[in-house]
Amino acid sequence: MQTIDVFAQRWRDLKIHADANMHQRYDASHPLQIFFGYDVSGERIFFLITPNPPRRLPAQSESIDLRLLQRHDGLYTLILRLLKPDQDSVFSHLCWDLAESTRSCRDDATGTTMFLERYRKWQRLLERGRVGLLSEAQIKGLIGELLFLEKYLFGRYGTSVALKGWLGPNGADQDFRFDDYWYEVKATDPGALTIRISSMEQLDTDRTGQLCVVFLDRAGSDLQDAISLNTMVTRVRNSISTDTEFTDMFEQRMEAIGYIDSREYSEDMFVLRRIRRFLVSQTFPRIRQKMVDPSITKVTYDLSIDALATFEISEQEQ
Repeated sequence: MQTIDVFAQRWRDLKIHADANMHQRYDASHPLQIFFGYDVSGERIFFLITPNPPRRLPAQSESIDLRLLQRHDGLYTLILRLLKPDQDSVFSHLCWDLAESTRSCRDDATGTTMFLERYRKWQRLLERGRVGLLSEAQIKGLIGELLFLEKYLFGRYGTSVALKGWLGPNGADQDFRFDDYWYEVKATDPGALTIRISSMEQLDTDRTGQLCVVFLDRAGSDLQDAISLNTMVTRVRNSISTDTEFTDMFEQRMEAIGYIDSREYSEDMFVLRRIRRFLVSQTFPRIRQKMVDPSITKVTYDLSIDALATFEISEQEQ
């Protein structure tokens, strides 16, 4: 494996030291014949040479041109060309991910299919304006939601209902919403004194629910209980792998968040220290829209975790 930084630098060096219409093999040890470089007009290209032409290509996009060409030797070239130079960094990351995600393929036919399926996922992310890696805060928050899903909601509601209730990725005000209840999940450090409520809407409801705080401590990979984002994604996937409907639902949620399988999501490791749940009912301290002048459209505030002790739900309580 090579890192994204090494790959991006190789591509930049090729531009400096080579003429136009030059390319290099991505990695001689890679099972697929993948190349990167520049065409005669100086535009970035990334291509796969394969004896197995795909039956159907993904739709064209505004920033990337995808073509299938037949060579004189009977092989086929599946070529991606960057059309917008200002998206160099995104294109480099996309191409690096296509190469690394197909490294485990068994043969050319499987590899070509994996290559295109991966590209389709990137297309959906690009269409939604979600590109690049998630931020550290987003990674931590997503780990918190997946842990809460796995350790609490699957057992309480069942896999199907719990996944259907995970509506935060689709834009709902609370992370998890069910017929008569809701849960808002926050991830923070074990020593945190406050928890950030990023909008009034998160707790502004007459329905009873819970504010759930997941305490995650940074850890080294040598710690037995350490988990990464990829660890949690794999664990949830394994727990629902026997049902295609649940699997598809989960993948749709992850795509909506902007997650795509990447080795880099295995680097940040955490240990779960504790999950604290607080009952949000009529007396719970929060800022609501009816308390604020209509001219104020956005409010962010912090709650003291210790001050919420009277609202805490014990681990034995549901």
